[in-house]
Amino acid sequence: VYVSGSLLHAVKCLGNQIMSAIPLRKFFSKSLLLKLGYIILLSLPVIAYVFKFSILNHNGIFRGEDWDYFAQSYEAARISILHFHQFPWWNPWINGGQPLFANPQFGLFSIQMPLVLLFGTVAGLHYSILVYYVLGFWGMYLLLRRLGAKSRLITFLLSYIWTFSGFGAWHLAGGHYTFVVYLLSPWAFLTILNIHKKRGWLWFGLVASLLLLTAVHYLTFETLIICALIALMQIIITIYKKQLKTLKAIWPILLPYTLTAVVILVLCGVRLFYAFQFSHEF
Repeated sequence: VYVSGSLLHAVKCLGNQIMSAIPLRKFFSKSLLLKLGYIILLSLPVIAYVFKFSILNHNGIFRGEDWDYFAQSYEAARISILHFHQFPWWNPWINGGQPLFANPQFGLFSIQMPLVLLFGTVAGLHYSILVYYVLGFWGMYLLLRRLGAKSRLITFLLSYIWTFSGFGAWHLAGGHYTFVVYLLSPWAFLTILNIHKKRGWLWFGLVASLLLLTAVHYLTFETLIICALIALMQIIITIYKKQLKTLKAIWPILLPYTLTAVVILVLCGVRLFYAFQFSHEF
């Protein structure tokens, strides 16, 4: 705690010195630069953690076992898109051919796919792990603040504890790539809690869609079930507090959830249909 507090104080002092030495204020406000400094500094332990385990530790723990399966799936998509200029409906390079887009464990419209296309399959998947971990850390931080955490220092430390837990590292080390959705779950909980804010329904719809498009996995369903229970409690509490008794009076409360369902249906409807058909015939 003492070291973390000292680091935060050092960043603030360093930021003030940089602001006085370099005329950055012509382009950026002081508060914005300090916020960027905090974000970069506090993300460094997460970046170092992923770098250590993905690269330095015996050539990386994120390899072998199920990693081979996921790597070949994303490599098949990369070849289909970049070399044959085709939509990756099908993976012809495994077991005589298998559906690819319909595979619930494959995420075409996901964070990792652009990285795979840009940097190659192995490097892209490793870079995506880094992105997911950083997103997970800041998602948990914002969620704890939304739930009423007062001390920023304690909130940061709790976010580190959650990010560095063995659950995610163990599954990802074993090649269970679909468990990256675990690192996005705080964003789902945060956005469902804020659904009644301006465009809150859109943000939750986008996060829920990202989860479904990344992996139609049981961890995704568990996260969305928790979100549904939170939504139900929000609706019941609001109706009880405001003593709403008619559908006309209740409808404004239900509208954000309805709009969210429309967003998810538009973005994920085709994906869910093919994934269900694939799972049903498996």
